[in-house]
Amino acid sequence: NINTATSEELQLVPGIGPATADKILQMRKSYGAFKSVDDLLAIRGLGPKRLEKMRKYLTVGKPVPAKPTTPPAKSAPPAEKLPDKP
Repeated sequence: NINTATSEELQLVPGIGPATADKILQMRKSYGAFKSVDDLLAIRGLGPKRLEKMRKYLTVGKPVPAKPTTPPAKSAPPAEKLPDKP
């Protein structure tokens, strides 16, 4: 998870050395959590071809569930109980 990994953990990914790991950590510190692995393309020296080779090793963590835009529907009131047959 590129949002929680340490420099040492990032360096376990093929294609990420100490310099790239430091750039990832600096970007995360400056701009906050990555929303997508593609956000790494903003790092100088990390292009699309290189990112594709390491993509399978990278995640941004669990997706955060979106907040509902409408309030949940209220449940219907309980139905009236029908009288028992005589």
